Amino acid sequence: MPKSSSGKPVVVRPEAFVFCERKSGAMSFQVKATPEGMVPVEWAAGLLAMHCVVRGQQPCDYRVLVVPHDGLPDSVSQRALELLEASQTTIGSRAQVTPREREVLRCVLRHQSNKEIGAQLHLSERTVKFHVSKLLAKYNAKDRIDLTGKATAGLLPASTAPAESLFGFPVQPEREPSGVRRSSDARPMLPLLRVMPAS
Repeated sequence: MPKSSSGKPVVVRPEAFVFCERKSGAMSFQVKATPEGMVPVEWAAGLLAMHCVVRGQQPCDYRVLVVPHDGLPDSVSQRALELLEASQTTIGSRAQVTPREREVLRCVLRHQSNKEIGAQLHLSERTVKFHVSKLLAKYNAKDRIDLTGKATAGLLPASTAPAESLFGFPVQPEREPSGVRRSSDARPMLPLLRVMPAS
């Protein structure tokens, strides 16, 4: 059971269950929970079977996520806000940036255009372009997407949750199909069929 930062268990009452494709993470469908917070098995199984038939998949190709009845637990929201505030103070700390460049960087991280940044910071578009080009050079980034990745890399501490959990909930490890072996660098290797020449 997930625990808050104070160590108290966090109780989450499900409102709905979202079925997502395991590979892509795309949401396929959602099932409302019963008043007791349980999965309506027949309804969920019917929808899952229908999706599997249409897409040529198996039930194991899906994961189920829980939508909490009352939104995120307060402890999760509070901790996320703390991490967000901490990241705001460290943005730009890996490169020597001016206070104005830090403001422009925050806007770039929110995916705002030069025109939007100029309007928000009361700067001309040309001045914004100048600050963005200085940031690209300081972070050795080739474009805004690269800048976003480099400016935010390492801002959040590593998760303390074990690898077998998602937000503190246990996650079943993915099963590999039979016949899969691993190479020395842990990449999956599938056996190849031998084709015999026709005689």
